[in-house]
Amino acid sequence: MVEHGGKKKDMKKIKLTEKDLRRIVKRTISEDRKTENYMFFSNLKQMRRQIDMMLENFNPYWVDSTLADGHDWADDKISESKTNIDSVFDFFMNKKTDSEEEFPVDDDYDDTEDYYTSHDKYGNPFNNYPK
Repeated sequence: MVEHGGKKKDMKKIKLTEKDLRRIVKRTISEDRKTENYMFFSNLKQMRRQIDMMLENFNPYWVDSTLADGHDWADDKISESKTNIDSVFDFFMNKKTDSEEEFPVDDDYDDTEDYYTSHDKYGNPFNNYPK
């Protein structure tokens, strides 16, 4: 029993299958293997998801009209973000080409969720960005 606000309350009993337990253990173990800077990668993935959604779902004429209707601050934010991304990208590309050390590839990394949410069953990307 657990005390809650001075009153004793029974904890809810749930049934888990062996499959459920394995999934929970696997997720817990994989969370422990996150890199020290896992938020860096999480932020990159979030930015990619949001950019893909804007490119795929926002009518370019509507966006253009909205920007022209006094919301040009959004254009400034995108330009500023691109400059920042360019800087980080250039840093890592220079670091990669300057380095003689090869970094190990994480063969356990499974990016299938990202792949299957951005590609059809034939492997064609969904992103047909306007040119």
